[in-house]
Amino acid sequence: MKISKITFFIIGVALFALLLYKANIKEISANLKIIGYNIYIPFCISMTGYFFHALAWHKIFYQIEKTVKLFFLFKIKLIGETINSLIPLGMGAGDPFRALSLRTFFPMVKITASIIIERTIYFFVSIISIYIGIFILFIRIKVPSEIKSILIMVLVGISVLFLLLFIKQRKNFLSSLLHFIEKTKLFPIKKYWKEKAEEVDKTIYTYYKEHKKIFLITNVYTFLGRLGGTLEIYMIMVLLNLKGSFVDAFLIHAVTQIVNLAFSIVPATLGVMEGAYGLIFHLLGHDATDGITLQIVRRVRVFMMIFVGLLLSLTMKKKKHT
Repeated sequence: MKISKITFFIIGVALFALLLYKANIKEISANLKIIGYNIYIPFCISMTGYFFHALAWHKIFYQIEKTVKLFFLFKIKLIGETINSLIPLGMGAGDPFRALSLRTFFPMVKITASIIIERTIYFFVSIISIYIGIFILFIRIKVPSEIKSILIMVLVGISVLFLLLFIKQRKNFLSSLLHFIEKTKLFPIKKYWKEKAEEVDKTIYTYYKEHKKIFLITNVYTFLGRLGGTLEIYMIMVLLNLKGSFVDAFLIHAVTQIVNLAFSIVPATLGVMEGAYGLIFHLLGHDATDGITLQIVRRVRVFMMIFVGLLLSLTMKKKKHT
């Protein structure tokens, strides 16, 4: 276990150094001089946002497994986000890591069910936030009708797809997925997998049926977590003396979420997010350079989070669940 932890730490440090090199150290240094030691302010705001996301996950997990501790999940959440930042697979890397990190503490069925529900709520809140952001965008900027139509069609399509998946999830989503894979003969499905998938489906169904109030509360916590990202952007704008309001920050955070999802294959979306921030600032009538500067400062905050996540990864202890 100690060797695997050290190996992960070394690999993480190497990837961290690579990202730092690609992000241009000189640019980061120049912007750090502007913001100075006040960088800890957006960092703390960001950590507060992650804490609300961990709180939402804990609220879900606690209904399934009463022994789970909030700050333990918060630590796992931060390490998972570190993985998401280092590996070009987005949540496809961080979420499996979360599950594997918890497998010696709790039954895998409960872990999987909690992560699926938490991610479902996260995507739901993200879609709502994007809708609000696009609505603000249409009010603030004269968007060509063709682009409006495309954005609306894409959002409606995503919403319909999410709704269908959500309805299916309340019944037998994983079992149906394994059945589909088995029919396509992509690879053989073991009987054990089917049994575990049925257990996860049953756990998810029971949660939605018996904890409707908790479901609403977790949506609120998740929305507060997303607002943490908006507040972080706004605070950086204030610290760098950039033009823009809190509403602008919400719009920027919501719209760039689409870009982040679309280009998740790019490691840490280097260059992509800088361009997106610059474009949105330009559309809002501000200097595009200010948008790029803002994202570079945010990237410094991400590097700080990665460093904290790597340190936390060394504190993980192995324990067998009963």
